[in-house]
Amino acid sequence: RGARGEGPGVMKELKARALQLLRASADAPSATSPRTGAGDDPTTLSSLSKKGTPSKQGAKKRTSSGGTPVTPTTVGSTPGTPGGTGGSGRKGKGRARFAEFWPRDVVREGLRERHLHEGKIRVNPHRRQEAYVSLEGVPHDVKMDGYAAQNRVIDGDTVVFAIDPIEDWPALEEKTPRKVSRGRSRAAGDGAAPESPALLGEDDAEGGEGDAYWKTVDAEDDYGDDDLDLEDDDEDEDVLPGEVRRLAIGGGLYDAAGPVKPPSIATLAVAARRGGVNGTPLRPTGRVVAVSQTSPRRETVVGYVGFAEEEHAGRGGAGNGKGGAGTPTRNPKGGAGTPASRKGKEERYPNNIPPLRLYPTDPKLPWMIVDMSPSHLPASIAALAVENGGAGLKGILVSARVSKWSTSYVWPHCQLRESLGMAGELETETAALVAENNILGVEDFTDAALACLPAVPPKESGLTWEVPDAERAARRDFTGVRVASIDPPTARDLDDALHAELRPDGTLVVGVHIADVSHFIPAGSALDKEAQQRATSTYLVQRVMPMLPRLLCEDLCSLNPGVERLTFSVEWEMTPDGVVKSEWFGRGIIKSCAKLDYGVAQRVIEARDEGRTGVDELLEAVNDPSGPVKVGPEDGGPGSWDPSAVAETISLLNTAARAMRRRRFEGGAVRLDQSKVSFEIDPDTGNPRGASAYVIRESNKLVEEWMLLANNTVATFIADAYPDRAMLRCHPEPNERKMGELEQFSREQGIDIDASSSRALHLSLQHLKEQSTDAYEVAQLMATLPMQLARYFCTGCQDEDSWGHYALAMDRYTHFTSPIRRYPDVVVHRLLAAALEAGFRGRGNDAPAAKGRKHPRAPKQADINAAAKKFGIPKSDKLQAIADHCNERKLAAKNCQDGSMHAYLCAFLRASPQCVMGIVRAVGRKHLCVFVPAYGMEVRVQMDGARHVRVTQEEGRGPNAAPVSVTIEWASDADSGTIATATDGGKSTSKADRKKAMRDTRGARGRFLNSTEEEEGAIQEYIDGHGVLPAPAREIPATIRPVQRVCLLLGARFRERAKPEVTALLLLKNPLWTEA
Repeated sequence: RGARGEGPGVMKELKARALQLLRASADAPSATSPRTGAGDDPTTLSSLSKKGTPSKQGAKKRTSSGGTPVTPTTVGSTPGTPGGTGGSGRKGKGRARFAEFWPRDVVREGLRERHLHEGKIRVNPHRRQEAYVSLEGVPHDVKMDGYAAQNRVIDGDTVVFAIDPIEDWPALEEKTPRKVSRGRSRAAGDGAAPESPALLGEDDAEGGEGDAYWKTVDAEDDYGDDDLDLEDDDEDEDVLPGEVRRLAIGGGLYDAAGPVKPPSIATLAVAARRGGVNGTPLRPTGRVVAVSQTSPRRETVVGYVGFAEEEHAGRGGAGNGKGGAGTPTRNPKGGAGTPASRKGKEERYPNNIPPLRLYPTDPKLPWMIVDMSPSHLPASIAALAVENGGAGLKGILVSARVSKWSTSYVWPHCQLRESLGMAGELETETAALVAENNILGVEDFTDAALACLPAVPPKESGLTWEVPDAERAARRDFTGVRVASIDPPTARDLDDALHAELRPDGTLVVGVHIADVSHFIPAGSALDKEAQQRATSTYLVQRVMPMLPRLLCEDLCSLNPGVERLTFSVEWEMTPDGVVKSEWFGRGIIKSCAKLDYGVAQRVIEARDEGRTGVDELLEAVNDPSGPVKVGPEDGGPGSWDPSAVAETISLLNTAARAMRRRRFEGGAVRLDQSKVSFEIDPDTGNPRGASAYVIRESNKLVEEWMLLANNTVATFIADAYPDRAMLRCHPEPNERKMGELEQFSREQGIDIDASSSRALHLSLQHLKEQSTDAYEVAQLMATLPMQLARYFCTGCQDEDSWGHYALAMDRYTHFTSPIRRYPDVVVHRLLAAALEAGFRGRGNDAPAAKGRKHPRAPKQADINAAAKKFGIPKSDKLQAIADHCNERKLAAKNCQDGSMHAYLCAFLRASPQCVMGIVRAVGRKHLCVFVPAYGMEVRVQMDGARHVRVTQEEGRGPNAAPVSVTIEWASDADSGTIATATDGGKSTSKADRKKAMRDTRGARGRFLNSTEEEEGAIQEYIDGHGVLPAPAREIPATIRPVQRVCLLLGARFRERAKPEVTALLLLKNPLWTEA
């Protein structure tokens, strides 16, 4: 649609001219050369209409306090302007706070010519005006600094962005971008780029119609609005001084800061590493010009609802992402505190409900304007808003979706969906996590998907599902082989099982048997689409949100003992220490003899190491009817339950796994364990009554080693068979800058860490573990920070030299071993079936390979394609889209799982605060970063604002060096006399004097500084139960350095408008304390 009143032809011509400007800017001789063709004369770009002039901008200056950006669903489109919402985010005619997105043709041209780049944006939860995008080949993420640069994006959007000229990049460690002196335009000076236009999208702008010309405006007037009443934040100021130039089309102003002839990625990388003064690193910066794919987070927002006028009573910086300082209180009369421009507008809303705001619990998301129309405002929430002055809304969590965010609004608009319950309750917090991450539950399977399930005999018949005769004839029979599974004690979806046999000639035969889920899910069926949509199972503390219906994941596909089940199997012939001689792939049938758990398998391993058989440990577990171990019938058959044979199988598997693991790490693998918390749940209340770090034992590593080998073997096989459309999993090399920080930290602490390769890093960590456990814990934690996320990808969409897996040191890797809970494994099973159907075979199972061929027998391409079609293997572009979706769903599931553990840990610590030992990772005046081994987590210990003490820090030596230490000294007027006055209950002290003394000595009356009476009680309870604290409390003055131990009291709080958080009190001895 063209500009209003002019028709599509006008806008087409405008876009064509704008595209010429973009190309002309790319051919500019230098970044500092004078502008040509589009100078300061506002009529340079000739008007295509006889009408009007652009509307004036408001007079308020833009600050970083004014809400973060979001985008429409499609590139170049602009959301319509919603009406009737009111509030400080209201649109004024012709007043734009954000630039329009660039049109599709300009974006495509920019990406093709490398003016523009694409990536997923990540918002800083601690400073929401900062966001980052990774650019492959550049060592430091590109920073979108300020809400204008982010331009209405939501965390997780895939954005198209332009990189600022290198001369405008700030030093890497600077918190704010370079400033230009007042009166100088960023666009016109400082070596800035010639401008290119960001044009009108598909919707109209307000104001004049059909005009297109350059306009110069004052930066402090730009983005202005009479209704925008946001207070300045000196710390986070984001004002662009001087003048900026914008392209005016149809009466609206559009972003005009386009890129110059783009430097190569290599040039950008060099500048990022050492482009600053004296070779210091620089931070690349840029700005968003379009969105190519919207984040799923837009559909799944969770937060609190309040009234719009509360923003003025308790603002503290509107939408600044700092948790909303202060809790606003609504004026019941709806008058006081309401801007004059908004008075009299409440009658627009049904039932006389004042305008509402949504305050997301995720600090990466902006505040939102609630759609008040009856069709989108749930009746239950509307009722709470009108009863008792809206008091019922306090503490209620709701779910919502982002509906739109036009250029004229500080905040996006959202539509509320439902109330989730009262915050602070575990069920509500769990429901919020599920809603926020868009996780589907058992009850959400569609009727069409359930109709795809096979018919099974009813339970009351006593009959069970049996393997069809056709499958029995087409599969290899493993029912005569002794197969067992080893899983967590609570596992119900048993994906994998193992067998091992030592032949008389010394050959070890090992089989990994994986549930054949693909047999029950035809490609393209309704059930397949449902599984693909879910992509993964999600494991919460007390429940599982499965990828498949329970009939499959807990019964027909689960490799339960004593019943026949269909599998996809890999079998190797190898030496006893795990060197592979040959491999076989195929479909099979197994009858597992036992379901073992990691605990009993570990006891068998330890018994065998001590010279015992391990049979007693197995029998003890089997004879415990309430335990997790279950076995099939002991009928004397070759594959039946035999504790002596099973113990021997575990020993064979573990002996080979040890050798394989040693060789894997020698070959460059690195292991960075991230601890998880396990809970003891009260069966009556469902609340946690105990928590501890989950311990990884050798039995876990045994199973892991065989699953890694299976995944690696299958990845190599399917990538050779289908090099253009196999689904693999890669792990990129670590972030270069953060790895450098690890090395710098190790040097400052006198720790020898070599991060030049994955093998060197692993060896350094293992050597450090032998020297100092505390230093190892901190170094391992820091080593996880540079690591990038592993991800699924299609081989036809990524260069082969980037297929590898950094942490595992493998050239090929995929996920094959968990198809019950991961959709990529289902795709890999189909790829494996297609490769076998086409005629590919495993190594060592056919004639010697012909010269130049990857497989013993190279099938014809027609057979390869026919097999792919038969098993529903998508083309590369569609397979990449599936991989991208699975990556997003896997991350959402991880966020939900981590959030569930965090919520339960907070609930436990709120009810039972715990004294713990912590290892300091980093120090500073405002807070300490401390790793807590007991829970495998890092906490922040707030020092800023601590009463009665003064905190100073010793700066590190060298550029960008972290502080070396902090010193905590006594700095209080309180003394023993003041405490005596505060605690005097007699009549000798006046009420006023006692009240003042109590105020002055708050936090100094207990045994430990700044502890409450409840915290003192929890500390004493720990001492009574354990005799001593887990680490000594510090005496003042205290100097604290990294890799030192401290004693903490952990608690938790559930704050309004925020997620649950763990609190940490540093135990400092009170110098005024005397025993009673």
